[in-house]
Amino acid sequence: MYQTRPTISFGICLVIVFVNYNLPAVSQNCEVDFPGVALRNFSNTCGGSSVGDLELGKSINMNNGDTFTFDAPAVINITGNLHVDAEGSGKIIIPVGVTVNIDDDFHLHSKNGGCTSANPCVFEIVVNGTLNIDHNFDNELFTLVWSGTGTVTVDDNFKNSNNGCLDCGPSGCPNIQADPSDCDDDGSGCSGGDFCAQINNPCSSETTLPVIAGCPSNQVINMTGPGCIQIVSWNPPTASDNCNVSSFTWTHAPGTPFPKGETTVTYTARDPSGNTVTCSFTVNVVDNLAAVPIISNCPIDIVLKGNEANVATADWVIPTASVPCGEVILTGSHQPGEFQVGTTKIEYTATDEAGNSSYCSFNVIVSEREIEIDIGNVVTPDDNGLNDVWHIGNLETFKDNEVDIVDRWGGLIFSATNYDNVKVAWGGTNLSGGQVPTGTYFYLISIKSGSKRLEKRGFIELIR
Repeated sequence: MYQTRPTISFGICLVIVFVNYNLPAVSQNCEVDFPGVALRNFSNTCGGSSVGDLELGKSINMNNGDTFTFDAPAVINITGNLHVDAEGSGKIIIPVGVTVNIDDDFHLHSKNGGCTSANPCVFEIVVNGTLNIDHNFDNELFTLVWSGTGTVTVDDNFKNSNNGCLDCGPSGCPNIQADPSDCDDDGSGCSGGDFCAQINNPCSSETTLPVIAGCPSNQVINMTGPGCIQIVSWNPPTASDNCNVSSFTWTHAPGTPFPKGETTVTYTARDPSGNTVTCSFTVNVVDNLAAVPIISNCPIDIVLKGNEANVATADWVIPTASVPCGEVILTGSHQPGEFQVGTTKIEYTATDEAGNSSYCSFNVIVSEREIEIDIGNVVTPDDNGLNDVWHIGNLETFKDNEVDIVDRWGGLIFSATNYDNVKVAWGGTNLSGGQVPTGTYFYLISIKSGSKRLEKRGFIELIR
């Protein structure tokens, strides 16, 4: 709309044009591609609340695992068409509380030879909110599954073309409102039969619950063999409805193995309107094969010699325990390691889930070490590497020792503790470090090990 107003100033005629910019906004188109396994939603890919044409999979088609969700806002307006290009099992979701309005048509196209009878897919439209299609719906995919608890309205043609197949999900279809005279199901060989007849069935809106008859009572079954499972059978119940039962499912089938303990078995019947009823019973498998745990590889007694500190290190392989069924706990009174002189009883206890126990034991026996030394009787300190010092064999293993050497007159010429034949050893010197002459010398060796004490007296010959 244009408005003009003449203005006169200083004899000059000016024309000022006012333009009205309050024109309707034009919605932008939105194109969404699906590289890899993609999870897309409206708010992130299109934004706002209104688009022109919405094209899902235009350049990179929807394929196995791809999902598009109309997540927000609560009301989404597509002022043009909604086109879906698919070559695999994708999914479109309209959640509870979301309404999608399509002003023109909703088309689902098969691409690249996918979603055909020769290369079928299972594309799914989940409507838990509301989907309004002002004109036509046309499906070419094989197979398209409708599921959810929401409402779908189609004002013009509801058409399944190109030999596609329409079906309801395991929990039934949403409430699809389409004129029966405008509904056309051209698919052939489809497992769901005539989809138009199915959604226009008068039973699709009834509220009568299905009936499950012959629901088994609770089962208590004793185990009859080894292992923790038992095959359990029963007469399965039946389901009926005033119209028909669209699905009858169960969590467990008769003749299948059940673990020890209590398991709940549930049967669920559903009619085309979504009315659902269940029946449940329990299967309790009881372990009546009472048997104490078996302990294997229990060690035999371990006999050791203690060291100068009266301890010895004992090591062994931990035994194992088992039961025909269930868990068993094995505990031991001691762990491998150091043990004092004496006899220590090691005991293992195996306990099963029912409290049955079995035992095994063995002893760790540590005896005091015998004091055994080898006393040399000649010292020749001539630096030839032979008998340069007085060698007392094995004395170095008994750290608590004393060695005294005297001459023939009883004079002390050497005294040491912790004699070890190397750092502490007599090489023919007196207490002052001077050399003593060739001759006979007398020794006293005192050793303590644990509770034992040994004293040795004798003589040595020093030869220069």
